[in-house]
Formats: sequence, structure tokens, C-alpha cells
Amino acid sequence: MQQLSAPQLMALKQELYTQNQQHRFIIIHLQDQQQGSFYLITDHQRLTVLREKHPHVQISAVQDIIPITDRLAYWALAQQEFTAKPWDLVLQQQLLQSTNAVLKENHHPTNLDFPWNTTNTFDHPAEQ
Repeated sequence: MQQLSAPQLMALKQELYTQNQQHRFIIIHLQDQQQGSFYLITDHQRLTVLREKHPHVQISAVQDIIPITDRLAYWALAQQEFTAKPWDLVLQQQLLQSTNAVLKENHHPTNLDFPWNTTNTFDHPAEQ
């Protein structure tokens, strides 16, 4: 993942702040009875979609307000890069690391992997 200069980082954080006003970033917990537990960063709209698509999975918002920090900015960058190339395992690993950095920063457990790699319940993002 590319390193951002101070002005780039500031601009990205400002963009995230604006997006957060409209969509509000949250941390969710997914509890699949057979496959385990996962924490993800998303927004309220995506939370609703996940609940409708997976009614048998317990999905709850565990943190409703995520501070706009450097780590969240790098998560957003990793998310954007992964979305552009969803089958790239290096980008997936970078997204996992940046997701875990945000989770740790907000005092939540980290993930060993993403749910689409460890369970049949969740589709890979490229398949959704």
C-alpha cells in the first residue's frame, strides 16, 4: 500500500469526514454459529443489506461512531485498492492489516482472516 504525504493524508481524512456525515462509519460484529466471529468496518446501509442477506447470522453494530484517524484513512485506501482488484491476495492482506489496525485502535478484537475466506456463509466481495 502506498504511503501518503501529509497533505494527501489530510485530504483523505477530510473526504472521510464528509462521507461519515452522510453514511456514518461503524464497526460491526458478525457471529456465524458454525464458522466463528468477525469484525468489519462498514456503514449503516451495508449493515442493513448484510442483515437482509444473512438472516441466520447475528450481525450487530458494536461501535456506532468511528473517529476519523490516520488508521481509518489507510483502511479506506486499502478498501479502495481491494475493491478495484478483489482477487489480489496482497491487497486482501493489506486490507486485513488495516482493518485490524482500526479495530485495535478502537479496542475491538482483531480478525485472523476475512469471513469469505473461512466460511461458506459470506460471499467474496467480488461475488456480491
